[in-house]
Amino acid sequence: MKDYRGYFLSLVATLIDAFGWLLFIGLSRPAVQPNQVKRLLVLKFDRIGDAFLALPTIEALRQLFPAAELTVACSPWNKAVLANNPAIDRLLPLESLPDVHHSRLTDFLRLTKIKQLASFIKTQETEVVVDLQGSPMNVLAMFWSRASYRLGYRPKVLSFLLTQAASYRRQQPQTEIYFSLVKLLGYTGAMPTAAIRLSTNDLAAVNNFSQQQQLTDFIILHLGAGRSYRQWPVANFAALAQRIIDNYPGYKLVVIGGAEDQLLFDKLAAALSATDRLVNAIGQLNIPASYQLIGQAKLFIGNESGPGHLAAAQGVPTISFMNPWSGINRWQARGPQVNLFYKSAHYCQGIRCHLEPCPNMLAIAVDEVWATVERLLVRQ
Repeated sequence: MKDYRGYFLSLVATLIDAFGWLLFIGLSRPAVQPNQVKRLLVLKFDRIGDAFLALPTIEALRQLFPAAELTVACSPWNKAVLANNPAIDRLLPLESLPDVHHSRLTDFLRLTKIKQLASFIKTQETEVVVDLQGSPMNVLAMFWSRASYRLGYRPKVLSFLLTQAASYRRQQPQTEIYFSLVKLLGYTGAMPTAAIRLSTNDLAAVNNFSQQQQLTDFIILHLGAGRSYRQWPVANFAALAQRIIDNYPGYKLVVIGGAEDQLLFDKLAAALSATDRLVNAIGQLNIPASYQLIGQAKLFIGNESGPGHLAAAQGVPTISFMNPWSGINRWQARGPQVNLFYKSAHYCQGIRCHLEPCPNMLAIAVDEVWATVERLLVRQ
């Protein structure tokens, strides 16, 4: 049975926003003059994949505001994606700002985080603040800070407090949603390419790891996805990995992920007949080094998450598993060699889904994926 709460809440948010635009119709909404801006602050507090998809927009902002100091306020969990980027003059990880994706209603009502963020914005003495997240909390903080130019997206709750707002169409690819903001500001060039920049230490780390593990031909596996409804079952990964081990003796399997994925690796290793060609890279490399390692792989196999976007963008043959609830067109990995797998076996409620494994993910058959693995490896 369908759960219509999401549709209802979306409708309520749209109505509130429309009423707000009428109520605040007299609010001053000056247009930004890029050549007159000295300081530009971008807010981007979400996850690895989200930050990576926003890189083309940040690069375009740099081109639009060539003389401005461009600062990005980020989170502890996405700062590595943005580090060493020549488009960014200053990168400010807000260690004390909680994850906005997991904010509680009580936090919003008490205005604690909003006050904290508004105070931070004020200290930057910036003329332009850009919300690349579509967060009502960010918008209210921007308004509270009295920043002259407040840029973001609509329809979103409180978007009437912005001075300029681009359309946020969920059916579009997320990269294009972000990019619609720079188009609103007059950007007419092609969308820049997303890429993570590596430091000398990052390069040394991935080279040392590859030498220690004697990696030449290898396949990357990413077992995690943050949420169980987005994960292809480990048992299926194990069945697929066993076929690769049995049929392609020249390949090693390198498993990447964060510390939270160690249990998934242990389950995978326990299910295999031999582990001499299984390499545990979980927690061994930071994001830039992992990006470099992924780019050297012959094949990437993983769930819909940040690493899948990193593989697809580098042209690595990619097999990506998705749950339709996530929004296929919006969040799928995009690149020249992406092979997407998804099934609609039941109505999944996403973050409210308590079925493990999710029937949608379980319905993706190993045989179907194996046929694609063989096709991709034969090409090489």
